[in-house]
Amino acid sequence: MGYKFCEDTLEVRGQTSEIVLELAQDRVFLQGFVMCRRGTRTTGCIQRDRKWRTYWCTLSPGVIYLWPLHKPTTASNRKLITLDHGSTILMGSFDEERFTWQLTCAKSKFIFGDFDELRRTHWIHESENARLMQLLDDERRALHDEEIVRTLAARMLDEEREMREKLEKRVKSLESRLAEQMRNEANLIENDKEKYGT
Repeated sequence: MGYKFCEDTLEVRGQTSEIVLELAQDRVFLQGFVMCRRGTRTTGCIQRDRKWRTYWCTLSPGVIYLWPLHKPTTASNRKLITLDHGSTILMGSFDEERFTWQLTCAKSKFIFGDFDELRRTHWIHESENARLMQLLDDERRALHDEEIVRTLAARMLDEEREMREKLEKRVKSLESRLAEQMRNEANLIENDKEKYGT
């Protein structure tokens, strides 16, 4: 009965750790309202400037989700910004009565704004934290994959070594049988010579 209790406890613990791991992977570092606009782009000689829009923002490892407040909250209206190792987050200035910060990703530039300087600092730190957590997760996955490859390579080397040892034993066995057969034939030839007096 104690064995069954221990087994059930370990099973529950395993399920709990899987749930905790899933929650940790889907964690949200920060969420709240934020103003955002695309970075300024120049088309020829004309500079296009975007208007500030208010979004509900959710910051998770490696990802920023933005839901515009002027549209229905649906998955199709959700904007996704991917944070990778090349993403940079820079402190902005006080612009149009907003404390700003700039996020530059692979192909896009976003300017975020908030009316509170402390919240801006908090958003910047949490954005950097989300980017670093994604890098850490990527590195952890790469190390895990590398360990799997290393284990497979070691297993293949062990199998090759065992195969080589078996082949060497087989070759030695065949060599000894061949040497014995040659001795037997040599003895037969000598016996025939003695017998027939040749």
